[in-house]
Amino acid sequence: MWPIGERLRVPGPFVSKDQPVPVPSSPPVPYGVPHPAQESSPSPSASPRDPARLQDLEFRQFVERLKLRAPIEEVVRERVPELKKRGALWQARCPFHDERTPSFTVDPRRGTWHCWGACSEGGDVIGFLERFEGVGFMDALRILAQSTGEQMPERLLERRRRGGESKIEERYDVLRRAERLYRKAFLAEEGAEARAYVADRGLSPETLELFGVGWAPREGSPLLAAARDAKVRPELLVETGLVKRADDGRAYDFFRGRLMIPIRDRMGRTVGFGGRVLPADEARGDGRPQAKYVNTPETALFLKGRLIFGLDLAIADVRRSKHLVLVEGYTDVMALHQAGCRSAAAVLGTATTSDHAALVRRSGAKRVTLLFDGDEAGR
Repeated sequence: MWPIGERLRVPGPFVSKDQPVPVPSSPPVPYGVPHPAQESSPSPSASPRDPARLQDLEFRQFVERLKLRAPIEEVVRERVPELKKRGALWQARCPFHDERTPSFTVDPRRGTWHCWGACSEGGDVIGFLERFEGVGFMDALRILAQSTGEQMPERLLERRRRGGESKIEERYDVLRRAERLYRKAFLAEEGAEARAYVADRGLSPETLELFGVGWAPREGSPLLAAARDAKVRPELLVETGLVKRADDGRAYDFFRGRLMIPIRDRMGRTVGFGGRVLPADEARGDGRPQAKYVNTPETALFLKGRLIFGLDLAIADVRRSKHLVLVEGYTDVMALHQAGCRSAAAVLGTATTSDHAALVRRSGAKRVTLLFDGDEAGR
């Protein structure tokens, strides 16, 4: 903190270089957080220790802590490799529009970015992530939290959830619970056959833990039963593709007797599952073959054409090496990561979409290697 009474000369749009600016006696408010004087005055009954005010303050302090631990020039340079230092600023061609002359600048002192060209936009590091990654404010915070090792303060975030966002969070929570249940079944006695299968494929316990591999029991609807015991609405399980309804309205677990592989978005949140039948169960009771792999049906969170399996685990290595390896299967990705190729990921099926291309572009990869099977689907 500057000593009280000292005067600091600060250039700015409304201050000449030689105009002295008094330094306030209180610590400066970090960039992007409203000054207390700009906030509405509390009601006469509001105490300075009011829980709502304290939680809001804690949340803002968390946001500023993220910004301090993730310098904007480093966050931008991970995604815009050509960003170069020019004096006190960093410059590059704008990542949001085509141009030949660099018009995109980053100012580490202010913690801001700005495009002086066609976009004519700017903001802080969170605003950059929102624009570049195509996410909302809360997801931008999660990206920053992951990169800095900070834990998202879920207790504080709960107060900020409203309407549709709260419903989406409920769906993520249901999927997290399902992943834990499948994982528990995999490690229990009933998962012995599944463990033997993946061990035969050469996958280590550490790799299986990293990817959250689980097991959906063959009999009953344990997921639906666990949800009811936890007072979770069955409709939430239907909306996330975990439970189906028969023609008579009866609900039942969608996945049964399958090795369960969580499918996560680029921020590491489980949005669906891939279920692999074991070799002994590939034929139905009536002798007809059943699908080897079954994915979660498309939902509000699980959109097959917008997901790349394993990208959440590969992204750090991809940004370092600028190289992404795309393969065809889940176990191929796991085997490559286990072997040390941590830039491997997989599209869900071999058909690629413009959304896949956007995800690859945002990953920072300059080179993409495709390793698909030699069968008709792979070709």
